[in-house]
Amino acid sequence: MTVVPQYLRGVRKRRRLWVIRAVVRQISLYALGMLDWITPVKSHRVVLGSDKGLKYSGNPKHLFEYLVEHDGWDVYWLTESPEILREVNGRFPGRALHAWSARALLMGLTSRWLCFSHSRNDLGFFTYLPGPRFVYLNHGTPLKTMGFEKAYHDPAVANAAKTFGALTCCSDFEATLWARAYRLPPERIWITGVPRNDQLFARNPGVLARLGIPEDRRVILFAPTYRETGALADYLPVPGLDGQALISLLERHNAVMLVRPHYYEWPAATATVARLGSDRFVTADEHQVSDVNELLPFVDLLITDYSSIYFDYLLLDRPIIFSCHDRESYERERGFMVDYDANTPGDKVTTGGELLASLDQALNGGDPHRVFRHKVRNRFHRHLDNGSAERVSARIASSEFA
Repeated sequence: MTVVPQYLRGVRKRRRLWVIRAVVRQISLYALGMLDWITPVKSHRVVLGSDKGLKYSGNPKHLFEYLVEHDGWDVYWLTESPEILREVNGRFPGRALHAWSARALLMGLTSRWLCFSHSRNDLGFFTYLPGPRFVYLNHGTPLKTMGFEKAYHDPAVANAAKTFGALTCCSDFEATLWARAYRLPPERIWITGVPRNDQLFARNPGVLARLGIPEDRRVILFAPTYRETGALADYLPVPGLDGQALISLLERHNAVMLVRPHYYEWPAATATVARLGSDRFVTADEHQVSDVNELLPFVDLLITDYSSIYFDYLLLDRPIIFSCHDRESYERERGFMVDYDANTPGDKVTTGGELLASLDQALNGGDPHRVFRHKVRNRFHRHLDNGSAERVSARIASSEFA
């Protein structure tokens, strides 16, 4: 087979770029490591970031706001987003820094801990900082496989795990899952609860108004997980669901179904909402409500599949329906950290008829899984209160680098 010169030039160019990136990464690791070693740390200083530095949300957001509002802390939010810089500095002047600025580098190097929700990529320069200097605040209890337990090999896991000075979680049982996922010793896993869950115990009255939902309507939330195999083509809870039958059921119970798409699946969600053409089936995406836990206190019933959102929702002790029509393929391609049936306290539905029947039962007051739900809640939550940010801050104050 003849190889065209243009192709060979493209291969060589890509190879050179890969080598350049690898060299830059190694130089950055060495330089940052040296700077970190020689720079004195201020025990009251903490920096935080979230989701590649592009969002202001999740556990880092709520820990940040707790620390800002309590005396004795010097705390900074790192972001690459001009909009977030304006938003955060508008509320907390001087507390948001561009993640790649000289001041962000200085604040991070002199911080007691660096805290993130997804990876070191949340924190600009500190993407390249080696050593266990980070608190992984996480962004969800591991129902699906994480870290070394994934069904497929992820070459970044080993390097990431080495940087976890601490990891926060909600229960002793969950701690065993994270220990497996990242091969962490028990002393690096803090069973404090997670800061985002503090929101579940307060209701922001502006949330429903922001979504245009009348206060007298019952609220159902459909919040599926994102599948690495590709975005959903349709955004109904189960394939083949009769949309008009769903709308009729919602009208009969004076209910609205909110759909919460992953940002990769926004087109599918908006197309499905437009197709149904009813104010009983609407989106509640991150542009309308940036933190889903701010919405959960208003949700009377949750529909999900393999998303960890239901672990947080357990704290509210309300019914859950699990749509698991593609469970076999999902388990094969991604896998679960725990037995799915033993840890999902709710009806399992795979067809439109099953979903409508489960919805009708729940909206009529039926709750056959309540005892099971309490059992799972107690397995995954040691703390049933709004004190998680306080407990995390106390551990940060009292802990040194691993």
